[in-house]
Amino acid sequence: MIVIAVQRWGITLLGGLLTGLLVFSVMHAKPVYLSQVQVVLLAPELAQQNALGQTSQSLIDLAGIVARKVQGADAKAQVVSEGVTIVGEGVRRGYSVTQPNNGGQWAYNFEDPVLDVQAVDSTVAGAKQQMNTALTDITEALTAVQDQQGVKADDRVRWKLSPSTPQITEQKGSNVRAVSVSAVIGLLVTGSILAMLGPRRKSRRRGRKRGTDASVPEPELVGA
Repeated sequence: MIVIAVQRWGITLLGGLLTGLLVFSVMHAKPVYLSQVQVVLLAPELAQQNALGQTSQSLIDLAGIVARKVQGADAKAQVVSEGVTIVGEGVRRGYSVTQPNNGGQWAYNFEDPVLDVQAVDSTVAGAKQQMNTALTDITEALTAVQDQQGVKADDRVRWKLSPSTPQITEQKGSNVRAVSVSAVIGLLVTGSILAMLGPRRKSRRRGRKRGTDASVPEPELVGA
């Protein structure tokens, strides 16, 4: 491989430059900011007047309805934990509203009437704005569901935030791991291309066949 790299120094140089650019961009990647909070649904003061909040199970079901209204028909229940964020899923701007699933992929288990809300943006102000948008959408969805049921304003399901103020954290990966992975990827790609091309073959020059001296005339053929 060293011989091939030297022989095809153009490919080696190009691969090194591209790898260097990749490492440089990874080292100077800007962080994003994640805002996260839980919305807890609370039973109305007169629960008997609102079927949506009569029991804990009805509140849990209502949380699922609200999550689907906010996220759309394609929203799916997810296992929500502190280690799972939308940043880890590749989202750099936006928000998500999910109903925490304490079960698994094949057996859902919803134990609490809560919604996990995450918002992300490239700035702190942007993350706050995304969170405010998510909370507004939750409020509108909750209102719409109870409007359809004809629930009076005084008998409606309430909600609170946990914690009371959404937490904002800076999300940035490890530079050491990112640089290491980028360098390895660059070396593997460059090495693979060099291996496919293989070593250069030496060009062979065909020597001219030496004939008779041109200054000596060839004997003429004499016919019979």
